[in-house]
Amino acid sequence: MLIGENPLPNYVAAQILLKEDGTVYLVHSTDTTSKAACLERNLKGVNVKLISLKTHEANSCVIKNKIQTEVKNILTNHPKHTFGLNYTGGTKAMSVHGYRALFEASGVQNPVFSYLDARSLQMFIDRDNDSPKAEAVDIKLSLEKIFDLHDLRWDKEPITVPILPELAIEFAKLHTDKKVVFAWRWWCDNVLKPATKVFKKKLNKPPEWEWKKDNQIDKVALKADIAVQNLNKALLDYLKQPEEGKSLLELFQDDNYKRLKDLCDFYNGLWIPEYLPHIEKVTQLLKERKYLGESDNAVILFKDREDKESAIKFTKRLSKRVLQEAPGLKIVVAHSEPFEWGNKLSGMVDSLMKELERKKREYNPSVPLLGLGVTANCLSTGLSAVDTSDRYSVPTSYPVSREIVEKLRAVDPKNKAPANQELKDTIFKNLPLGNYIVPYDVDDLGRTEGKSSYMAIVHADGNGMGDRFKEHGRKCKTDREYITAMRELSKTVNQAGVNALKKVAERVIQLADGKLQEQFAITERDGEKYLPFRPIVYGGDDVTFVCDGRLGLSLAALYLKEFADQKVADGKDLTACAGIAIVKTHYPFARAYQLSEALCRNAKNFVRSEKERLGISDFSALDWHIAPSGLLGSISDIRQREYQVTEGNLTMRPLYLQSDSDWRNWDDFSEVVNKFNTHRDWTNRRNKVIALREQLRQGSEKTKQFLQVYGLNENYLPQFSKAKYDDFYQCGWTDDPRTNTRVCGYFDAIEAMEFHIPLKEKTDGDLLPENATFE
Repeated sequence: MLIGENPLPNYVAAQILLKEDGTVYLVHSTDTTSKAACLERNLKGVNVKLISLKTHEANSCVIKNKIQTEVKNILTNHPKHTFGLNYTGGTKAMSVHGYRALFEASGVQNPVFSYLDARSLQMFIDRDNDSPKAEAVDIKLSLEKIFDLHDLRWDKEPITVPILPELAIEFAKLHTDKKVVFAWRWWCDNVLKPATKVFKKKLNKPPEWEWKKDNQIDKVALKADIAVQNLNKALLDYLKQPEEGKSLLELFQDDNYKRLKDLCDFYNGLWIPEYLPHIEKVTQLLKERKYLGESDNAVILFKDREDKESAIKFTKRLSKRVLQEAPGLKIVVAHSEPFEWGNKLSGMVDSLMKELERKKREYNPSVPLLGLGVTANCLSTGLSAVDTSDRYSVPTSYPVSREIVEKLRAVDPKNKAPANQELKDTIFKNLPLGNYIVPYDVDDLGRTEGKSSYMAIVHADGNGMGDRFKEHGRKCKTDREYITAMRELSKTVNQAGVNALKKVAERVIQLADGKLQEQFAITERDGEKYLPFRPIVYGGDDVTFVCDGRLGLSLAALYLKEFADQKVADGKDLTACAGIAIVKTHYPFARAYQLSEALCRNAKNFVRSEKERLGISDFSALDWHIAPSGLLGSISDIRQREYQVTEGNLTMRPLYLQSDSDWRNWDDFSEVVNKFNTHRDWTNRRNKVIALREQLRQGSEKTKQFLQVYGLNENYLPQFSKAKYDDFYQCGWTDDPRTNTRVCGYFDAIEAMEFHIPLKEKTDGDLLPENATFE
């Protein structure tokens, strides 16, 4: 048996598989010696022998020699003995090479290989050229035995009389309802835990949540309806509309409020296919994300009342094509009942969207098979690889999953690179691209030889687009008018996103051409010049692009400003939020993208809370995170762990894009960072800046003392023009009316110094100082 960190499966395997008077050989490493000893102690009445690999648990030669040597010794004295290997425990290398060693061992006849499956609680016995034989595991273990197997002891005997049995019974009853289970877990994670626990760092251990002191917990007032406290009045009124005998609010309360956000995200597109072959177009639209919908929704209208069967056939064909050509894309479909054409389409779409949301809530996400111990993982998705990248014109070879294969096909020159051509025709059309190449590889975004390099993933999403589409549709008196209005608004929103992204691309080209105040060295390889920027998703108000890490913040802010300047069919102002994940160039892209989405959601939550607090309308905001290493936990966990100090909160994020009254806005922040980079008090004095950052952690008094020691008590720190407190720039800290705590205004600025390029256009007489050069 191969011994890992959990000895329980090995104990079960020994009880089930070992013949009477047989011997158990425990193959272990130095790290699992104690586990093997626990097993030996608990396998009373059984012959046990230990085989130590020492520190060579990944060495194939050592594993093979150790096992085959022991087998040879056994056969010398007992030539008719039978052998089996249970490979539930141990490392992957031990499983692979242990299996091979016994299978190839001389003199071993028909070895038995087995694996204990924790999911099904069955022992699988391998069989040649056939599926394994499954045998149920029917072993009952006492709590004391389980503790002993893990070398644990309790200080006192466990109780045998239940505590509050009536409450336990009620909890058990509640947990027979799936929706209640979700609601309970949501409440525990989002209400109970933050109110009653604190996130603490551990020495040489991962941080974890710990209960607050009893006297602190006694003062906590928990509210079951906390999930809806910050909703604005308009949404609350909408939620109180009756449906199925209950208000929408009651229904969502039953369903743990999980999809409240989706009510705000109603947004749809509309096509009228004349016949089923239009599925080709719809599939392509899905793949390119060029469909209408902040929530990725599309509405397809079939003209005849008898066409529901055709619609179902359409759905089957669409599903098949998505599985084949866009693996990883999840779709949920709802069908309406036939209705009379005239003025009912708007209400029918509303009802259909509610049905779609219900299906989404009930959707059971698939759990992909992550492969066996000998499979390679895709570097981007973490799923099992099915191919290598070099087969799709990628210079380097690395394992890729089905999802990535289809994406590589879309940019493969051998396949005419349809995605790249679409990008040039849409975003770079009529721009002076010249000889620059839009990069296919993140290494070409702006790596600097001998220095660590970063990329930025920017995800931007429009604010309140669902409500806008819904309100726009309600003004229509006929179905034809509704379709026309939806198409026009969708078209103008889509064009707004494209126009804003074109402005960003134009500014990047100017930077590469040396037409801006800052100098920026772009990547050159094999005589080719690469732009430090590539759009990934562009359709409607939903945009994602990747760029050199030093450009992420400035390009995100530029996109938001340009997007806000666009005009759309409903005549209202556009606003959006952006999340910027700045990570090492070779950080797994899928995780970095998830981080950018989470940051964008965080910015949207900030917009909602500020609207509720101040009674203002929508505004644009941005949030970012700079990750010099891996990430552990959610954004809120990271900020609780890394940015909370005794005085208060080190981070001021998220920020307003622009504000006339709040100092936490991008323009002020950008100016402060620029002064840290260029002002004579700070430029080329990196050690002083780092020292300031550490003093900010210690609090306002320490920061004041630091500024006096360095003779900076005249200019102090760069000022935020909208700040209302005179001592703010003297100590670095101020009161935060958002949270009624203290907040630091300069820690984020120092952290962003190496990731901030202002992208200002040249003016007559501009002289570029040496310290404004960016390599």
